[in-house]
Amino acid sequence: MKGKGLILLILLFSAPVEIWAGDPSGQPVQIVPSRPPIPVEEALNIANAYVRENRIDLSEQYIHSFHLYYDGGPKRKGLYWKVQWMWAVPKIGMEYGLRIYMDGTVLSEITGP
Repeated sequence: MKGKGLILLILLFSAPVEIWAGDPSGQPVQIVPSRPPIPVEEALNIANAYVRENRIDLSEQYIHSFHLYYDGGPKRKGLYWKVQWMWAVPKIGMEYGLRIYMDGTVLSEITGP
């Protein structure tokens, strides 16, 4: 019984996924997910190189999250990887973050006061 459930679970997660959304005219639009041009492994290498080249001291922080987002802002548009560090010992603010855009641009973000 457990084996059959596991096979079903694997089939569910291996099936192609389609997302439907509406455009302003109200017509449904099919959005087919694709892989980001910079895979997560390469984005992590870019982040590590940026930290090393810019001599950013993250010795008391660790990578807390790594997510793919879309920037629709007025200055930049497009997908980016967001790498967020967090203090190993709780502190308020000054956690370090990076945005890695699909064209290789890296922007740093420091959070908090």
